[in-house]
This record gives sequence, structure tokens and C-alpha cells, in this order.
Amino acid sequence: RDSDSDSDSGSTHSSQSDSGSASTHSSQSTHCEDAQDLVPEVYRPRWADFHNFSKVKEGVLPPAKKFLRYFRHLRREGKKASTMWCIYSMLNAHLQVTHETRLQHHCPLVPRLLKKYQSEDGLPKQSNIFTLEEIEKLVRHVHVSLSSDTGRSAYLLVRGVVAVLMICGGLRVCEATYLSFSVLVETENGYSVTVKRAKKRKQVHALVKFLVPKNKDNPSLCFFSLVQTYISALKNCKIAVKKGRLFHRGLNKPAPGNFSQTFTKQYLGRGMFYSSGKFFAELLGRPNADKYTGHCWRRSAAQLQADRGICSQKLQRFFGWESEEMVMTYMTQSAAQQHEFAEVFTSTPATQVAPTSAPKQV
Repeated sequence: RDSDSDSDSGSTHSSQSDSGSASTHSSQSTHCEDAQDLVPEVYRPRWADFHNFSKVKEGVLPPAKKFLRYFRHLRREGKKASTMWCIYSMLNAHLQVTHETRLQHHCPLVPRLLKKYQSEDGLPKQSNIFTLEEIEKLVRHVHVSLSSDTGRSAYLLVRGVVAVLMICGGLRVCEATYLSFSVLVETENGYSVTVKRAKKRKQVHALVKFLVPKNKDNPSLCFFSLVQTYISALKNCKIAVKKGRLFHRGLNKPAPGNFSQTFTKQYLGRGMFYSSGKFFAELLGRPNADKYTGHCWRRSAAQLQADRGICSQKLQRFFGWESEEMVMTYMTQSAAQQHEFAEVFTSTPATQVAPTSAPKQV
């Protein structure tokens, strides 16, 4: 009887422990599901890709070796170290929210692995930059195509609007992809746009406002009218322009002046944003068009602002950079600073200080 009672009590205790662990696991998974809503939307596809690769149960902290295998897998796919560092930051942000830990603490070998890849790649790859004259040329080309018989008006229009908004706001691809109609507010000076920076972890200065300006003196270079024409075309296609994402697919059909069948309800894919720079570089006949990636618009905007002499604090706050190191990469390449330093060798100093004579010896 004693042994039977002991076995009964043991089974009862084990069932209680099993139920307790099950309830604990369910509560943890519920916490992770609730916390996932706090992760930026642009980061979630990357975590989903890692989750499919690691095959770990939802709500469970993946082992450190899974992260190492994932980054080695990305390397075998041909990813550069700069791209892998971006992926690293996305996974790290997801871990901080869902599991309250950092990737560098959970798996310290991953940063070492990425530094090794970085040394192998050498200098980081940078996208080429469009000059102000080239940007004006492509905007003028899109305006002309709207009234011509090229048959690519809708196809060019949506890509022109993408270029204009990414230049005016210095947007990353992930920020431009999910722009919605609600962020556009028409004012007397143009469209006022409010965007949340993707990489700003602190809420301070996470939101940035920029203007898509009007140009009444030169309508062929007006950024505002380009966006306005695009929105009117979507209305003619019976596409709702008060909700949903901003950029829709424009078909390459010969229907100049009639957009009723040239825009669809399908959103533009991220691949189009990455290839938009190459598309216009080829259109302008620029060499090495492959080097104009989707980041070229943000780099072009930063370089143009630095050339105008905008101070480093304003640049850092507007573009959402955490440190001033990135600002200085554009400041040192700006034409304004190059001319300022060159003036030392071209201008004659107003006063020349006479050299001091040596004291006389007594």
C-alpha cells in the first residue's frame, strides 16, 4: 500500500510538473507572439526567413549554433559582409523584443564571423551617386513621356515617383516600400511627407518630415506635379488612394494619356526599388549601371545636401544616422569643403605675420 501510494504521489507530482512546464511554455509563446507586434514590420520577413531555415518552434529561443549556420548559409549564397551586418541588426532587434536578449550576448561568435567576412571583402561596396543635373534630366524625361507616344508612360511614371520621393526624403528601400497614402499631405508648397526611420531604435527623432516641392517656374522639373499626376492616374484606375501602400504596378502598355488599364492593384515588389537606380542609369546612358543600386537615391540626396553646405547636425538628424562618422563620409567628399580647402592655395592672405627674431644674447 505504501509503495502504491508513493507511486500515485509520484505520478501526481510528475503530471503537475508537466502541466506546469506546459503552461510556462504556452505563456512564453504567448509573450513572444504579443511582442512580435512591437518589432518593426520591415524586420519581420528577415526573421521569418531565419525561422524557416532554423526550423525552431515558435516562441523558443533558437540555439546559438543556428545563428552561426544561418550566416554561413548566407555567405555561401554570395552575401557581402555589409549586407550581413544589416541582417544581423534585424535579427538582433527581433531578439531584444521577443526574448529580451542581444545576439552578441547569445552568440558572441557571430560578430567575429562577420568581421572575418568583412576583412575578406576589403573596402565596403558603395552605390554610385546621381548628380543634380542627372536627376533633373530623368525627371524631365518622365514628364515628356507622359505626353509622348512612347507607350511606357505608366511604367516610367511610377518609377519616376519612386525616385523623386526617395531623393526628397533620403529614404532607404525598406522605408520607401511601405509608404502609404496617409503620409502624403498636400500643402501650398508641395506634398508634406512624414516617415519613420527604419533603423532608429530610439523614439527621439525617429519621425522625419520632408517636402516634395512645387516648381512653378519650370513645370518640366516639378516634383510635386509628378506625384500629383501619378495619384490622378490611380484614381482613374479605380484604385483607392486613401489607404494601403502608395506604389502600385504600372504596366508597359501603349496607351498614352489613358491610364485606365495601365495601373493594377498589385503593389510594387521590393526588387523594383532595388533596380530603379540601374533602370534610370541605363536610361541616361551612365557607365557601370549595375553600381546604381536602390541605395543610390539616399546617397545622392545626402551628397547633394552636403554639397549645399548643410551642417553635420542637420544631416545626421534628417537622415537618421546614429553616429557622426557616416555624416563625415559625405562632408569630406562635398564640393563645398573641397573649394574651401582649395582656397588656401589660391587666395593671398590679407596679413602676414612677421617671424619673431631670436632674443639677443648678453
